[in-house]
Amino acid sequence: MNDYIDLKDVPLDEIVDKLTYAGLEVDEIDDRAKKFEKIVAGFVKEAKKHPDANKLSLCIVNNGYEDLNIVCGAPNVAAGQKLFSHRWGL
Repeated sequence: MNDYIDLKDVPLDEIVDKLTYAGLEVDEIDDRAKKFEKIVAGFVKEAKKHPDANKLSLCIVNNGYEDLNIVCGAPNVAAGQKLFSHRWGL
């Protein structure tokens, strides 16, 4: 449907209602966006070795709203990378 009309700002229940009123039967709703609600994208602005641990890095990561200080255990983290992470506590 997105190929024909812009639905990004229309709530899912409103789309279902409009389809039903148009005479189309909606059997099932698979809201794939829910699978990604707890995923956060970030940009590694800076990455340097942790002073007290050989296998850790200290990173400054921007999540689109603020810069965060992150201790990272990934051996391949580097400035300029884009990353995705699970948002804990949600």
